[in-house]
Order: sequence, then structure tokens, then C-alpha cells
Amino acid sequence: MNPISISFLRSNIVESIHFAKVLITKIDGKPLITTGNDNDFIYPRSSIKIFQAIPFVTSKAINTLKLSNKMVALSCSSHRGEKYHIKELEKWLKKINVKASNLKCGQHYPLNQVAKEKLISENIKINELYNNCSGKHLAM
Repeated sequence: MNPISISFLRSNIVESIHFAKVLITKIDGKPLITTGNDNDFIYPRSSIKIFQAIPFVTSKAINTLKLSNKMVALSCSSHRGEKYHIKELEKWLKKINVKASNLKCGQHYPLNQVAKEKLISENIKINELYNNCSGKHLAM
């Protein structure tokens, strides 16, 4: 199979080209589509959060807990630790009666530099909710 790539254009000039590693198998594990990188290790990190959220979305949790669309969005994405993200996550914690320290995602300062600087300047202690994947962990 030919390589799979995407070109990003800026003013009709190719700014960058990105090549994909693809392996789609049949139910028996035999390749259906492959770019020949079948044995490569990859680190998909946040790109698979949408798939990790499938059991949560297909469960009855969203309706049972009356979760907002914002909470559902946080379950399948990364956030930057801004105030409106933390506010939704705190509401979610209350709905399920769980402490932020119960999440196993660790702590880090917000990815948003302004939010990070505000926390530091106001000497606010961070918790697991500031981790960019805390929404995914709440859904799990």
C-alpha cells in the first residue's frame, strides 16, 4: 500500500507533510489495511481518549447522573486546566461523591500558562482535577 499522508497548506504552499502509521485488521487479526508499520510501537496518548470514553457514553451514567454536555466533552478530551474546566469537573465530583485524590491521573499544573501563573501567584494548591486527563478518569 502507498504511504498515507496529509499535507497542511498555507496560502497554497505545503507547510508540512505528516505520514500515518495504519493497521486495520479483520476480526481474525489478518491485516485489512496496513502501511507496513505493523510491528512499530506507538504512543497514542490523548488521541484515543474518544475511544476510551465509549463504555462511559454507552452506559446509562450520563442520563442517570444528569451530566452536562461539557462533562461528556471532558470525558473524551484533554483540557488545559482553565477555571471553567475545573468548575465542571468539581460539579461532576459532587454528583458521584468522589474526591479528586481518588483519581489516579496524578497532579500537574494547568497546560494553560495564564491559568498556571494565576494558581502560582495566588498560592492555590493543585489537585488531580488540573491534570489534562482528569475528565477521562472521572468517566472511568
